[in-house]
Amino acid sequence: RAASEESRDSTELTPHVCLCPPEPKVPRPRNAFILYRQHHQANIAAQHPGLPNPDISKILGEQWKAEEDKVREQWKILAGEEKERHQAQYPDYRFKPRRQGRNNSGALTSSVLSTSPDSGQLCARCGGRSI
Repeated sequence: RAASEESRDSTELTPHVCLCPPEPKVPRPRNAFILYRQHHQANIAAQHPGLPNPDISKILGEQWKAEEDKVREQWKILAGEEKERHQAQYPDYRFKPRRQGRNNSGALTSSVLSTSPDSGQLCARCGGRSI
């Protein structure tokens, strides 16, 4: 009897583990500046070998601001086309940023609430606890 109670106690403490593969992360559609930056990044990197990406972004940001309106408008059109393709490919997509914010007391809070192992949430697909 003691052995059966011990095994029952250990199974009650053993969490269910979700074996479902994670949902693939859908990328956001790129905006006009991101498209512009990706197109011009190699040229800036070639002109300034070893320059870190944040500095490349600063240079490209200044170039973007200095571009004529018609050039920026062309990139905005491309971004709009990408957004339309993205909407057609992922019709249910909604951007949901996961950022840490501050609660009323000023303490940092995490926006990832139900995905922690201690949340006790069960996977809707397989019934196992999400980890």
